[in-house]
Amino acid sequence: MIKEISWAWQAFCLTGLRRRRLALLIALSAVTVALDTLVVSIFLPILLYIDGGASALQSRLPAPLSILYTLVSDSVAGVELPAMLFAATALMCFRYIMSYSQAQLSIDMAATATINLRSVIHRELLNSDLSHHTQNQSGNRFTSVIGYPQQIGGMMLMLAQLLVTFLLCFAYAALLLIVSPILAIAGSILFILIFGSYRRLLNRARLASEAYQKQTAVQNALLIEQLHGIRLIKLRGQEESMSEKFFRTTKKNVELYSKVLLAQSMVAATVTPLLMISGLGLVYAALVWMQTPAAQLGTFALAMLRLLPVLASLNTLRSTLHGYAPSLELYQAALKAARAEQRILSGSQDVAEPRMDVNIEEVCFSYPESTTRTLDSISFQIHTGQVVALIGRSGSGKSTIADMLARLHEPERGQIRINGTPLRDLKIDPLRKAIAVVSQESFLFDATVRENISFGLPHLLDNDELERVLRQAHALDFVMALPEGLDAMVGEKGIRLSGGQRQRLALARGLAQRPRLLILDEPTSALDSESEQEIQHALNDLHGEITMLIIAHRFDTIKHADIVYLVEDGRIAATGSHSELFASNDKYRALFGFDIE
Repeated sequence: MIKEISWAWQAFCLTGLRRRRLALLIALSAVTVALDTLVVSIFLPILLYIDGGASALQSRLPAPLSILYTLVSDSVAGVELPAMLFAATALMCFRYIMSYSQAQLSIDMAATATINLRSVIHRELLNSDLSHHTQNQSGNRFTSVIGYPQQIGGMMLMLAQLLVTFLLCFAYAALLLIVSPILAIAGSILFILIFGSYRRLLNRARLASEAYQKQTAVQNALLIEQLHGIRLIKLRGQEESMSEKFFRTTKKNVELYSKVLLAQSMVAATVTPLLMISGLGLVYAALVWMQTPAAQLGTFALAMLRLLPVLASLNTLRSTLHGYAPSLELYQAALKAARAEQRILSGSQDVAEPRMDVNIEEVCFSYPESTTRTLDSISFQIHTGQVVALIGRSGSGKSTIADMLARLHEPERGQIRINGTPLRDLKIDPLRKAIAVVSQESFLFDATVRENISFGLPHLLDNDELERVLRQAHALDFVMALPEGLDAMVGEKGIRLSGGQRQRLALARGLAQRPRLLILDEPTSALDSESEQEIQHALNDLHGEITMLIIAHRFDTIKHADIVYLVEDGRIAATGSHSELFASNDKYRALFGFDIE
């Protein structure tokens, strides 16, 4: 039981439940057990009274029960048998009222525990650095937030039931010791030997459950990946192969779960017969060898019959609990990992108004899985009001720079300054409100146009403000043409809109926060020429009104930039206007070889 107590304390500490609720649960469990034991124990004086009257009670009733009898008989003088029968009935009814209250409280605690655990790890995952999310599969994170807390909630229910069952075992053991000490001691030795033989089986159930939990995370990851990649699966005609792959994964998952259930069933299927045989053997010994009086033997048999299923339930509960235990360990590991990846801390200074001068000084950076540096001592400047373009081949480090400006990654070496202040000294929330990022794959929530554009703002924008930013993003016409206009639902990831429409809504969302630096990471690379022109018109209108950093491959997207930096292998390879670089740099011209013909 030491392991179970340890798991119970770990689970309780993790869930953040109040100690007074735990104390109340223990108190209700104790009252329930006491009432249950009293209901059984009162049968001894009833049987003695039937067998020999009041005199038999005074001479043959064990000391602890004689005190109870005296209290009952004194309160209802002269009607001992009716009083005892009434007391037994009343205690039984009150016992089930307390049992229901205990079950209600344990269910409520398990539900609260599940909610708290999900909220805690969800918050920690949201607060963890971007690198934590890129290095861990979404299925693992999904299971950490949804699966493990649900299992721990079930574990809390099991622990509450185990508490009552454990107390019942002690109470019935005490009652048996009062009725027949010799039989009680013999039975205790016998039951300890039976339960000791199940240790290996319990450990097998725990190991099988741990494998099942890990395989569940793999299954969830595969399902989420396939749902996200449904378009590619259909385009490549891979429905059957993906279905087969998921079938194999699910088959393995179910087989592991079956092993867990079989291990638990083995305990339930073998422990009950062994306990019943042992109990009947004790009753036979009491009757034949010890010649125990009928009243004591009847009470002993009744208590034993009540105890045997409780003992069987105790072992079954322990087996089930060992199946839940890996979720507790895996949840703690996931929570620890999420908290460990919170290295990007907020500074204490606000972003100075209204300038946005950016200096990137000898910055180095590499991703954990990479053997080469993504950025290698890169340096350049962005001045307030400028339109600066970064151009280079894929993998040259351009998008990493955008992420670092928003403090999604930290430099390994070097420094980034905004208005002369190191980036790490600035408060993160004001910094990210001053910088808007519009990426190539702009994410939209399954919500209305209004809610998507207002995301992250203190309140939903009114119609006038919405129309202003939509007009700036050249998105007003198509939005007003939607059946519900500003309140039209865009679907999951904006699936009800075209790529160009999604991109313009993302631009409008960026403009809605009134940023001082607008970063556009490949905003037109996946768009058709008409949609690209709409985005380009919007950028041209904003030229001079807002500081912009444009990351692009397209000729039209960067030709009006004030300054262009050519990035190659994580370094600035060339600097100048578009016309200057195009005239003097072969590598720069090669990037637009197809666009300028």
